[in-house]
Amino acid sequence: MGSESTNGEGLLVESAFQNSNSLAPQLSPTDRIELLLRIADAARAMHPEAAKQWAIEALQGVKEMRSGKRKVQYETQVISELGSVGSDPAFCVNELSR
Repeated sequence: MGSESTNGEGLLVESAFQNSNSLAPQLSPTDRIELLLRIADAARAMHPEAAKQWAIEALQGVKEMRSGKRKVQYETQVISELGSVGSDPAFCVNELSR
């Protein structure tokens, strides 16, 4: 039963990500960043590698934002998310500076 639950959760997370990708053209850049960060947060425990990729994708959107408080807040959230899935701090800094 445990593996069935895990498979169901994995399918739910994957489905949510696929839906977010199909909705992307309809979302504002900040809404897409928010959605990716929420999916990454939800996936963290069961799918840390996927969560890491979604956080990196959110970071790509953050990099396109103008400088300001909101951008710094999102950068902080992304770095926190990357750290929570065990990313090396040097990796986080490297991703941020790309």
